[in-house]
Amino acid sequence: MEPLRRGGYVVAFRHAATDPTATDMTGDLRDCSRQRNLNAEGRRQARAIGRAFRRLGIPVGRVLASPFCRTRDTARLAFGRVRPSRALLSADSFGGGGAAERQRAGLRRLLGLAPRRGTNTVLVSHEAAIHAATGVTVAEGESVIVAPRRERRGFQIVSTVEAGAWPRAARAAR
Repeated sequence: MEPLRRGGYVVAFRHAATDPTATDMTGDLRDCSRQRNLNAEGRRQARAIGRAFRRLGIPVGRVLASPFCRTRDTARLAFGRVRPSRALLSADSFGGGGAAERQRAGLRRLLGLAPRRGTNTVLVSHEAAIHAATGVTVAEGESVIVAPRRERRGFQIVSTVEAGAWPRAARAAR
């Protein structure tokens, strides 16, 4: 976690824990009542991640999230702010073909974009989107840390971090 204190990384989170029995039943991404939302554990998880970042002294610049309620809520609870970005939607939201590939390329561009000096960028997205862009499968609340522009595809995967590892690292750092 030490390198994150200097900034320069992108941390791509899958949204925190949700009710696995719920499904998305709307095309209107502002309608949270008909989406799979964070459950109580997910809200706790997101808050704990944010507290850990603050205790560990990890500077956060831009915070972007998919327009779904669960991703925006994860970002807001963890980092206190969020800007929705359609680039963080899963490619399957766009059907097949060229639109899906453009969607994957958009997320790869975000992963390869260097953060403002001395900060890290946080992205909150979905498992399918993160997997399509990085090849890494992440559980709810888990993250992939990437270093922008250090290899041909525009970023280098540094590590994955499970949701509970952030609070454990903060406790160990005390």
